[in-house]
Amino acid sequence: MDWASVTGIGVGAGLFLAGVVLALLKDSIEKAAAKLYNLALDRLAGSALLRRTVLKRYARSVAEAYEAVPVPFATRGTLKMSEIYVPLAVHEFGWADERRDAYEVLHAHRRAVVIGDPGAGKSVLLRHSLLRWATAPKPGRGAVAVLVELHRLNGLVDVEGPDAFRRLIVDQFARHRFPRADKFVARRLEAGTLTVYLDGLDEVDSADRMRAMGGIRDFATAYPECRIVVSCRSAVYDGGLRPEFADEVRIGEFDDRLMRRFLEAWPGLPEGRSTVEQLMAALRNAPRVMQLARNPLLLTMIAWLYSEVYVHSGKRLPHSRAEFYNEVTTELLHRWNNRHNRYVGPEKKIVLQAVALAAMENGGVMDADRLALPYHEVVRLIAEKLPDLNRDPSEAREMLDEIVHRSGLLVYVDGGDKVQFAHLTLQEFFAARQLQDRPDELLGRFRNDRLRWRETVLLWCGMAERDCTEFLEQLFAVDGLLAFEALAEVHAVADEIADLIVAYAQERAEHNASAPRPGWGFTGEFGRVAAARTPRGERTLAYLASVLADPGNGAGLHRFAADALAYTSLPEAAEILVRSFARSQEAFSALAAMREIAIPALEPIADTGRPWGREQMLVVSLVQGMGPGPAALMLVPWLADDDARALCAALCLASMAGEWQRYVGPQPDNGWRWSTRPTQGEAEAWLVGRLWDARVPGRTDDVIGRIGKLLLHAPEADSIWIDVPLGTGRRRGAGRQEQPALRETVRPE
Repeated sequence: MDWASVTGIGVGAGLFLAGVVLALLKDSIEKAAAKLYNLALDRLAGSALLRRTVLKRYARSVAEAYEAVPVPFATRGTLKMSEIYVPLAVHEFGWADERRDAYEVLHAHRRAVVIGDPGAGKSVLLRHSLLRWATAPKPGRGAVAVLVELHRLNGLVDVEGPDAFRRLIVDQFARHRFPRADKFVARRLEAGTLTVYLDGLDEVDSADRMRAMGGIRDFATAYPECRIVVSCRSAVYDGGLRPEFADEVRIGEFDDRLMRRFLEAWPGLPEGRSTVEQLMAALRNAPRVMQLARNPLLLTMIAWLYSEVYVHSGKRLPHSRAEFYNEVTTELLHRWNNRHNRYVGPEKKIVLQAVALAAMENGGVMDADRLALPYHEVVRLIAEKLPDLNRDPSEAREMLDEIVHRSGLLVYVDGGDKVQFAHLTLQEFFAARQLQDRPDELLGRFRNDRLRWRETVLLWCGMAERDCTEFLEQLFAVDGLLAFEALAEVHAVADEIADLIVAYAQERAEHNASAPRPGWGFTGEFGRVAAARTPRGERTLAYLASVLADPGNGAGLHRFAADALAYTSLPEAAEILVRSFARSQEAFSALAAMREIAIPALEPIADTGRPWGREQMLVVSLVQGMGPGPAALMLVPWLADDDARALCAALCLASMAGEWQRYVGPQPDNGWRWSTRPTQGEAEAWLVGRLWDARVPGRTDDVIGRIGKLLLHAPEADSIWIDVPLGTGRRRGAGRQEQPALRETVRPE
């Protein structure tokens, strides 16, 4: 090799090394500059000069923090809020039983308390509301939002007065990269341009909760123009924030539409609507598990179990609650993330059974907060069990942490001072397991407190691998109706005892329903037994059908039978109700309560091959009462025709404009965005709303245009009957005349 070559190689290597050094220097300089920039922002964050820049940084930090939803048993430990969130429905006090969009309700009130059961989605609702603010195009405009976790009050000496909450807010801004926000927060509070979410009143220590509520009331009084929202578990909230917080909203259960949206977004399920429909069908085929699935937390467990186990193994969803809880807890405690678990599933089950029984016995009869046990008490219970498991008692805290953080079956509350099961039914299940070989003990507890131990008795019956004749005989002597309901759970019982219990329940139900003033009666008990996929369940379903079909029975008996059929959530029950809906108001109302489940049973009546008449109009009236989702599912396919059926469907959908709201356009964050007020002069767009939620065929814009076209070219509506006055969309022409009000309504005879 000549000298020139060596020199060339040396120069090349030198240039390469110089490039590497420059790149490293550039990277170091950029990092140093960024660090200096952030330090400068931190130092000057409270100044008016940099406030807008720091506010943007705060919004980015909030978005990063609240996009991740912790789910202990999820494959990656967290899920994305944007993937799994579905708009929650709430029941607003003073609005009867109307379900309204939770986000809209919160933003319609300056003060609100959000209450709900464990796992209903209270914290998720507040976090999603904050996330929506943080990811808006210009979050700094208008009110700024902040979320404070109220467990941070625990341990504070002063939790009363507005100052304590102002300090908490300033600290929360600092956690999200907005230090020295004292003056900013003070100005925003005085101006009423700070939205404050106070999450988890139930997580404040019981001893300090009354003082904390007084502090929240004082804070609200000091800053009357600020929007303040507080969340709390239903069992804990006693109205202690009134009168400053007069508006209370309760998070409702998931309906079929919300369940479907949640499952379609679940990352573990195979893509495509068919898998979701298979799971929904499996849930409808297991009504007791379907009841659990209406709670978001329990639906999360079902989705996880289905995606992680059933999809790959071909197993089917259990029909009973006891079987479901046994499978899901086994998977969560043993198989899930097993390589990281120090303790095996059976050990943790034994510990959970002891904790559950202690929690069931915790507090008095009227103690609403009996779910939670003190942390030190739970540690003591575990430590007592560990020697029997050949473990050292000193491992109690470590085992408790593993159960909490790896399975999610237990959760820390009150800032970690207390421990509770994630849902009451999980506690009842493990208590039933603890008493599995002690039926007399369980019956004794039930005699002393029927309300508390009722569900535990039913779960015990579902898991008992024995002849339950003697147990049911003793239960029948205490509570005949619960013994009847237990028939849907037990695996073995003598026919003569079962027949005796069934005859008693039928006699009681018929007597109650035939009374001059019938009370609440037996709908749930008969519905649950009839929903069981067993010969006894089929006989109960046939009994209810015969009661409804007998014209000699009065309205009370018809109402009992129809409501019990609707309670089953079975497609077969919907078919039974359809036979009577044209002549029975009770059957008509029960079908409306079944919503989407009733649609397949109604479709043959409105088939295009049948003459259009009174029964078909009743179907339209019925689905209109079910709400936008079922109405769209049933009626949108009719729009393809040019006959009276198509016009009737268009008028019915249009008549729901006030409820459906105006379609504005697709949005990336939440599927669609809606406006509550129609724009003057729009011929068709304001007539339709949540078609996307109903999963109708075709593009939503095409469906909207089709409704508009049918209405714009329709004759006068004198011969069209729907159950409410229409007041539908405006038609082109002089004066933009409204559609006329209806001349007649159609109701069941």
